[in-house]
Amino acid sequence: MLAKLKILLGMTEDSEDAVLSFCLDFAAQAVLAYCNLDELPTALEWTVVALAADKYRMEGYGSKDAPVGAVASLEQGDVSVSYKDAASQDTSGLLKNYTSTLNRFRRLAW
Repeated sequence: MLAKLKILLGMTEDSEDAVLSFCLDFAAQAVLAYCNLDELPTALEWTVVALAADKYRMEGYGSKDAPVGAVASLEQGDVSVSYKDAASQDTSGLLKNYTSTLNRFRRLAW
């Protein structure tokens, strides 16, 4: 999955492999927890890779600068753009883009 993630992010070097592995582990655990599974089905590997890429981008990993948050407001006269604080962004919502796929694999927890 690491090779797929690097392709998705356009990376060719190995310098970010540790961070990418962390993102993959995070994504896999989030998927397993959401679906109440013990093992990751092969059919969900691409979902985990896409989720890991979202995590990597949202957190600004690989950048020495603090990540810029989403745009909070725009003004046109004398152009003004303000951003939300990236630290306040909710990363727990990452799964919301994938729930339609994940729901097909979800089990009831007793």
